[in-house]
Amino acid sequence: MRITETAKFATRERIIACAAQLFATKGFEQTTTREITEAAQIATGTLFNYFPAKEDIAVNLVAQEMDKAREEFVRRRGVNAPLEEDLFAHIATGLRHLHQYRNLIQPVLETVLTPFSKVAPGDVADAMRRKHLETVEALVMEHGVGAQFSVPAMHLYWTLYSGILRYFAADNSRNNEDTLAMLDQWIQLFATSLTQTKTSTSQEAHNDD
Repeated sequence: MRITETAKFATRERIIACAAQLFATKGFEQTTTREITEAAQIATGTLFNYFPAKEDIAVNLVAQEMDKAREEFVRRRGVNAPLEEDLFAHIATGLRHLHQYRNLIQPVLETVLTPFSKVAPGDVADAMRRKHLETVEALVMEHGVGAQFSVPAMHLYWTLYSGILRYFAADNSRNNEDTLAMLDQWIQLFATSLTQTKTSTSQEAHNDD
């Protein structure tokens, strides 16, 4: 009997929901794929038809929250806010959505989201990183420094952002105040580096004239 796309989608969502509950109660490392399959009432082989490893389930959970955070940021974004404020709000909104999955951030980072990952990112991880960077690039361009968001600058941004995520995963301060303070500092530095690059480029162009 052929399984319909609707049935496949329902199974996939059930796996994600069951895994999320187990990750929340037992922790990521302590949760086994066998426990996930038992909770989702599927065979072990069926799980691997949808997700090669439990890290892939974690990536999907994080990606879903990142999508929700992006939509919220766009909906609630202030008018005529400076670049630093836009970048801070974009990332802080994402952190707020990821709070319930903080125990998944470390394995997700180590698996697919750091430049030094030994595992090639899958489609979901690639899309998550691409969407985030596209939003940042759009903000930078809107503020008139888009030309300075070069490939090196993009790599720098992602390295800094990964560091914020890693710190956030272990931050036990009240309302993650320590993470937000660190985020504010490096956003200021990053935005300043972009504007300084713009100024230097403008001066070089003027000198050439």
